[in-house]
Amino acid sequence: MFLVVSVFAWTTQTGWVNDLFNSIPGMDYQCPTGRCEGPLVVLRMMFGLTVFHAVMALLVLGVKDSKSGRAGVQNGYSLPPFPVFVLLHCHCRWWGVKIGAWVVLTVIAYLIPNDFFKYYGYASFVGAVFFLFIQLVLLIDFAASWSESWVALDKPCTRINVIVFE
Repeated sequence: MFLVVSVFAWTTQTGWVNDLFNSIPGMDYQCPTGRCEGPLVVLRMMFGLTVFHAVMALLVLGVKDSKSGRAGVQNGYSLPPFPVFVLLHCHCRWWGVKIGAWVVLTVIAYLIPNDFFKYYGYASFVGAVFFLFIQLVLLIDFAASWSESWVALDKPCTRINVIVFE
């Protein structure tokens, strides 16, 4: 979902979203000089995605196992065993509702004044640095534990793998 939103946000920098908004009667969007393009559009779309994931995280906060009632928000709900529902249940997991909620949150983000997104840009930069730092620590931990598990096997083929991949 993040990849799709990122590509879509990148394409909106060209200004076609401005033409789309001009075609909607009564749409009062808050963009400088009356045009919605550039970094503010990307921040608005990513704000919608951030709020969406924050709401999803809050919905499953405190869920202990997949049998819990609220776990269905993440894991999907069981459907009756009719042939049509079996086809729909294949990795469905409420994606239609989730994508609809993201679209609504993104449209609402276009109604928020620009001053908010100037500050949100700085906050998202700090969050991105923190996220990358955590990912770096997890990657190093994964590589170290993987190397240790290969060395612990003490077989000739794993020694070659350790030499090649390290």
